[in-house]
Amino acid sequence: MTPDEVIELRRLWARHNYRGLLPDAVVLAEQDWLAYVAAMAEAVPTGQEIEFPSEEDVRWAWPDGVAVIFATPVEIEHAIVSKDVPGSFGPTLVPVEAHNESQLCRGVLIGPVTPTPVRTPDGVTLDEKLLARPAIWIGDDPTDIISGSWLAGTMMLASKTGVISHSSRFLLALLTALGHRLTRIEEPGGTRHERRRVQRELPELRVLKLSTGASVSRSEGSGTVEWSRRWMVRGHWHTVAHGPRKSLRRVQWYDPYVKGPEDKPLDVRDTIWRTGEPPAA
Repeated sequence: MTPDEVIELRRLWARHNYRGLLPDAVVLAEQDWLAYVAAMAEAVPTGQEIEFPSEEDVRWAWPDGVAVIFATPVEIEHAIVSKDVPGSFGPTLVPVEAHNESQLCRGVLIGPVTPTPVRTPDGVTLDEKLLARPAIWIGDDPTDIISGSWLAGTMMLASKTGVISHSSRFLLALLTALGHRLTRIEEPGGTRHERRRVQRELPELRVLKLSTGASVSRSEGSGTVEWSRRWMVRGHWHTVAHGPRKSLRRVQWYDPYVKGPEDKPLDVRDTIWRTGEPPAA
């Protein structure tokens, strides 16, 4: 996706009713970075609750929000518990029977901190409000939008669908990946014309790329085992204790790293990724 295409897509989004939530900051997520986030999302432990990270946890760098544009659309499945119904004084949010809907998603807007209505797992809106960042998922069809939120440092419970939705797990992975060391945030390339246009029309545009580096563990200490090689440990989520007397639990992402004695050869083995693409004929 070229810088010119990013500018045109943002212009298209600005013609819709969510234009007031469009931040100045825009990042283009390249395909390899998106594939890594998708793998992270698939690896999130399934269950009845997950804790979303704080802004400090993910090194959040966009206080006024950011629009994450996907270089290629991503299939996201959402748990739907309410929908907008047109009315005389604007749309009204009404509960619906909990179900899953698939969206071919082109990007997500993560806005500034704002008072956000609190909803029960079955979609009923409560009177109280919490400070959260709105998350607006925009489909490949820009009129197809699904709203959510990032309540930093709080627990998300499963909806009446019974599990944490794919979109919530993808959002958790995306927020985590934005701040970790395998993510490179660079200025856009392109032709001289494209670079000048970016500086003129979208100066805060950046590109998300996946770094190929992995940390190296310290050499194994003395013991009965003498390792003959080094090997890659894949990235994974791990449940960690925190809070008062370590009474709370949350999942934390561990980046890939190299393990084993530093003076031994690295044993690199192919990794086979499962994708949704059909086999070639």
